[in-house]
Amino acid sequence: MIWKVPGLLAAAMIAASPPSATTQTLRVEPRATIKVDIEVCAPAVYLEARGNGKSDLDFIIYDPEGEWVHSDLDDTDIVFQKLENPVAGTSCLIFVLEVINQGAVPNDLLIEVKDA
Repeated sequence: MIWKVPGLLAAAMIAASPPSATTQTLRVEPRATIKVDIEVCAPAVYLEARGNGKSDLDFIIYDPEGEWVHSDLDDTDIVFQKLENPVAGTSCLIFVLEVINQGAVPNDLLIEVKDA
């Protein structure tokens, strides 16, 4: 895990390569945004991010080029997404999970990355 905390933006790196499952818990402060780097070395992984139910979390996932992959902007604090690496075996890719806490209370977020 690589942690960086520049100002109010927290970042972490979660790596997943076969066979593996990686979990990490992060606190998302009220009305705050964090970004988490997800390193994908396997051909495909499942990303699950689940909050503690105390506030609405919005999720946006970007590919290594910064292009939008998926967003979950509903009133829940959970997201599921399959991330694919077409160059697995020769290179890892880093996706970015952006998490926005829409609530007035902190939310403890559990992120799990496992082989697809």
